[in-house]
Amino acid sequence: MPKTVIRRVACGHLVDSKQSVRVVAGTLALAAVLALTSPAAADDAQPGGRSGPDDFRPREDKLAFLVDRARADAGVLPIARAAALDRAASAHADEMVADGYMDHDGPGGSTPASRAADAGYVTPAGGPWIVVEVISARGDQPEDALDWWLNDGLHRRVVLRSTWREMGIGFAAGGPYGRFWVMEFACRPDVLPPVLLDGTLSIPDENCGTAASSFGHVHDVRVAPDSASLATADWQPYTAQLAWPGAASATVEMRDGQGRDQQVAATDPGGSAVTGP
Repeated sequence: MPKTVIRRVACGHLVDSKQSVRVVAGTLALAAVLALTSPAAADDAQPGGRSGPDDFRPREDKLAFLVDRARADAGVLPIARAAALDRAASAHADEMVADGYMDHDGPGGSTPASRAADAGYVTPAGGPWIVVEVISARGDQPEDALDWWLNDGLHRRVVLRSTWREMGIGFAAGGPYGRFWVMEFACRPDVLPPVLLDGTLSIPDENCGTAASSFGHVHDVRVAPDSASLATADWQPYTAQLAWPGAASATVEMRDGQGRDQQVAATDPGGSAVTGP
């Protein structure tokens, strides 16, 4: 059984310790324990980071589906992929490979929230909308990382937190432990993306926070295969989940208590729009 060690960065250098607890930055502080395995080469990837932007997309997508099914099994809504969070997660994984460290804080002072903002995912400073990150170097396959997160109490609470609405995933090969997995969990104002998974359409509510200028709790919804069909669809009281044919596309219109509305096309956990009949 591979030895598990914990490492942390101090003054830009890797320092061994038996246990390291880090505070994960957003506007909420969450502790995260960084799990590493003994050094090994990634199974089918070139060390030193990705050679192209989509080299590891299939395994990252698989992790997204696994995470959302784990959330569904735990009784919380699946969450959508956000391209900006994918960029932030991938950039951090690549940097850790290139610079040979493992930490939520970058050597230049970056944090999960600042990296997300640099990638285009902005959460208001001091507000309730946040970005929280988990990291693993436990193995090359998505199950390796997720199994560890779900079997550690702290990381499990992060992965299964009910208020998240979006996620981003990055995998990079190489570095001192063979690979890094980085996953961002987040919510931001005015963005409530529905998700289609295994024949169920999940529609999120605004449960992260409220502000007078932002979209509030969802009051009612209407759903149709596409935006052109929404005008003839009936409004119904908000419900978080609806049965929906797995191969059929869906567009959701949501309206809050102030009459503000938004239309959003549902995607699967991989971030792809469902384009069935």
